[in-house]
Amino acid sequence: MKKVVIFSIVLVITILWIDFFTKIGIFWSIDSIFFPINSFKPFFSQTIFWHFRDFINIFFWYQIFAKIWLVWILLIWVFLWYKISKLVFNIFDIKENTTKELLSILSISFVLINPFIFERLSTQVWIALAIYLIWLWLVYLLEYLLIFKNKKLYFSSLFFWLALTIMPHTAVFVTIIFILTLAFFFKKFNIKNILISIFIFLFVNLNWIIWAFFLNENKTVNTVKSFNKLNIDAFTTNNLSGGVEFTNLLLYWFWAEKYNNRVLKPENDWWILAGIVILGIIVYWAINLYRKNKKLSLYLISLWATSYILWCSISSNIFWWISEIFYKYVPYYIWMREPQKLTWLLMIIYAIFFVIWVYFVFENYSNFKNKEKIKKLLFNKYSISIYIFLLLIVWSPNTLFWFNWWLKITDYPKEIQTSKDFLEKNNIRENVLILPWHSYTACAWTDGKVIANPLQYYLKPIKAISADNIEIEKLYSNSNNSRTKQIEKFLKTKDFNILKKLKIDTIYFTDYCADFTKYRFLDKSKNLEKIFNSKFIKIYKIK
Repeated sequence: MKKVVIFSIVLVITILWIDFFTKIGIFWSIDSIFFPINSFKPFFSQTIFWHFRDFINIFFWYQIFAKIWLVWILLIWVFLWYKISKLVFNIFDIKENTTKELLSILSISFVLINPFIFERLSTQVWIALAIYLIWLWLVYLLEYLLIFKNKKLYFSSLFFWLALTIMPHTAVFVTIIFILTLAFFFKKFNIKNILISIFIFLFVNLNWIIWAFFLNENKTVNTVKSFNKLNIDAFTTNNLSGGVEFTNLLLYWFWAEKYNNRVLKPENDWWILAGIVILGIIVYWAINLYRKNKKLSLYLISLWATSYILWCSISSNIFWWISEIFYKYVPYYIWMREPQKLTWLLMIIYAIFFVIWVYFVFENYSNFKNKEKIKKLLFNKYSISIYIFLLLIVWSPNTLFWFNWWLKITDYPKEIQTSKDFLEKNNIRENVLILPWHSYTACAWTDGKVIANPLQYYLKPIKAISADNIEIEKLYSNSNNSRTKQIEKFLKTKDFNILKKLKIDTIYFTDYCADFTKYRFLDKSKNLEKIFNSKFIKIYKIK
């Protein structure tokens, strides 16, 4: 166990690198942004998870919180090795300590060195935590199905319902998985199990359900109703090599690569060969598990096939019609938009089969060696572990060698806090329009990375108005907000009377962000008075 812990710590530090721990500031991902939080929101306004996040943020301050959060996610992902390895230990009744340690180390390596984790952590660290909880949900469910202990099912339910507090999309694909689970193991569930699971769900999620359906006029549902085929097309799976179907099999797929937003693909094509080897390993051991436990194997393969087919979505020339049916007839399925979220299921099944294969190699490595010393040196448990670890690095080198570049630590300009203090001092607390008008933007201080515009959150409790558009290919926006339409009309006409009718009297402009040069008309306008001026922030009062 000591060797496993040391390896885990070293691997996490290698992925993040020294600058992450020594520099002051935060890292920037697309949808997960960090900012100062000074007060708690009403209990019913958000899920328990977001209350927990706010508490930790307030307690540690956002700069420290950002780093703690990412390290925490990596370390609890490491905990997944324990569950996956333990599952394999139980299936094959493994007792030998060296085998256990090396299996655990390679399981950790597989969980942390793959394209999937690189994409999730560079875009949505909150979703990365939700994925981890869903993985635990499936592993505990598998343990329940194997040893039939009710507490395993209850833990499984808890992790699923906790994941739902982070990622509402969970409800859609887990419902599909639940149907498949009942189809294979219906007799292992009873009324008591179901009632306790429902109780756990209500205990964890009741507050936001009350808000969503009774206190907030169901705005989220209204937004989802505005989703259309443009949403699906904008987030289609990326094709890196050999067609979408092949790309997905190797777990490379990220939609943002099409827009040069985040790039996961290695510079050379060795990843394809390594991915094929790993894929072959997984397929072979899916077949071998079938020989040992037919029902469990068929269950995992059905989960894999469902996830894979829906993941390919309309990008696939083979499976597009299945996704079309789901988008048309399954309620809120379109809410997922990018079906790549289903990658988590392929990842966990791949991990299980991968660890089973490693165990087989350890058990049979003596067949590859003879009495010659060099053969003994080349074929032992430790050397084989090194080969497998190198195979993972070739498959996903960016996770180990490039991820720390994406995590380059910078911070908000000091002018943002100064300008916020200025607004509060001058009693400007609402109707503040943030420009440039983009919900996703790249700034000089984000190191050029596109992120969700954080300023409306940073400026709180000031009620600032920020863009709610998307701007991906032909998909400009899903907004059905009338005020948004009027602001966009103002940007076209430059008619300040439009803003006056909306009672907007202050413009908060962030220079060196997005297409900032298109907003030079603000300086030239006779309708504005500049009341705050710095390198990055300019505040105008509408006359």
